[in-house]
Amino acid sequence: MTQPHVCSTLLRGSILLTAGAVALSGLVFGVGNDPLFAVPPSEEVGEAEDFLVVDCLLPGKVRRLGRRQTYLAPRRALRTTAIDCRIRGGEYTAFDRATYESSLEVWLAGAREGDSEAQFYVAQIFEKGLGREPDYESAANWYRKAAEQGHSGAQTSLGFLYEVGLGVEADPEEALRWYRQASGLDEDLVVLEAPEYEELLQRQRELEERNRQIEELERQLRETEATLSASREAQEQDREAQVALEAALEKLETELLGRRADVQRLETEVEKLATVEREGEPVAPTMPIDAAGDGAVDFGPYHALVIGNGDYRSLPAVDGAPREARELARLLEERYGFEVRLLLDATRYQILEALNRLREDLTERDNLVLFYAGHSEEDESGARGWWKPIDAEPQSRANWISHRVLADHLEVVPAKHVLVLAEAAYAATLTRSSIPQLPRGMSPERRQQYLREMAERRTRLVLAAGDAGTNPNRRFTGMLIEALAQNEAVLEASSLYRNLNRSLADEGEPVEFAPIRWSRHEGGSDFFFVPRP
Repeated sequence: MTQPHVCSTLLRGSILLTAGAVALSGLVFGVGNDPLFAVPPSEEVGEAEDFLVVDCLLPGKVRRLGRRQTYLAPRRALRTTAIDCRIRGGEYTAFDRATYESSLEVWLAGAREGDSEAQFYVAQIFEKGLGREPDYESAANWYRKAAEQGHSGAQTSLGFLYEVGLGVEADPEEALRWYRQASGLDEDLVVLEAPEYEELLQRQRELEERNRQIEELERQLRETEATLSASREAQEQDREAQVALEAALEKLETELLGRRADVQRLETEVEKLATVEREGEPVAPTMPIDAAGDGAVDFGPYHALVIGNGDYRSLPAVDGAPREARELARLLEERYGFEVRLLLDATRYQILEALNRLREDLTERDNLVLFYAGHSEEDESGARGWWKPIDAEPQSRANWISHRVLADHLEVVPAKHVLVLAEAAYAATLTRSSIPQLPRGMSPERRQQYLREMAERRTRLVLAAGDAGTNPNRRFTGMLIEALAQNEAVLEASSLYRNLNRSLADEGEPVEFAPIRWSRHEGGSDFFFVPRP
């Protein structure tokens, strides 16, 4: 039996269980049903708020100039966790008391001096609205300042504001222009609006069905022709039977002509839907990237944090969540070579601590999958949402983890590509229109060149069940595991989404797929699952 693999990043020296150590109750190292070891439940030491992301102002460093002069360098702003900020001697305002004024104080000076990073964070502060209503107009102005300096995250965020008309007049062409700049594909990026994209996929499915029907009719036609030919050659067939066969043949030929006309009509609709006008000239339709054969692309190391919450203290149990989490963890490790950290029945503290560990351990070459199965909730507007750890209480959000907090952590995690997979709700996303696609018809050399360039962009995507995690059937994770287990080539998250949504949408369980808002998605194209040979 294959022994469970343990991330090298998790075993960093000896683990000392002393009175001052952090107890990791419910935390499992390794994957599958045979964890290496599990620490028994106990009270956690420390505060979960230590791991929340804050705007930190680091102290200035003393610099030496020549042999006799010293000076104090300006203070430096940084987005990091509260505990990291304290360790480094910085100042910050507690997460739950952060306001426009306290957060702007950290970044505004640098933004006014032209620092694009500071301008980006000032824009985020205005867009989020801390302690007051969002100021989208100011957000758009600061995003534009950073975007014009080439800041990819600001370009994507500004494109989103133009797409939905927040703080600026809605302008799809301007949105597309900024999305193209963020992706680095100014000329070849093709974007379809979400409704057009879904209509295109529906027409393509209808076209596939019509082609299947034509193949069946052609098969029947061949069989009828063979029967008629045999009848004529033998000249023993009754004349009435021959007339009947000829009538059947004529009917099939007529039906086949009608089907071919339907196919021609559908092909025309698909071509019309999938064509985007660019400077008066049509470009090829958007299609998923076929990454197979691009072995020269260096995708980098893969990591996963897999969370399965089933045994809740104050909420109903979520049957199957821990089992599915184990199964997915083992699949990612054995089939795709991930280094996996598995959390079963995790508290708020444990989840935030694990997210903070990712910030410390991962590099800009890494890929990260964050999986969550358990209770979740969205507000009525769908703009805010929360995941619920096992210590969540029904009437209090004190121990819930908001999607904004998750986005903050995914922003400071240095991994290049991040994909959130969730048998739960996930709010606060951008639109699928901000995901770049490559057009068909590109040469293999040019396509591979663009694929490398797009792979260098930061990607923050979410693929989640659209039923707020309350559907008792829980088919999303099962079908996700099945799709990953059967896959034998490089698989894009966008293709995974289409396969899952095609199966689940018809059953009233639509699947969500979009970039994550406020996570500094920088126009990256996709997330790639690369199976082991």
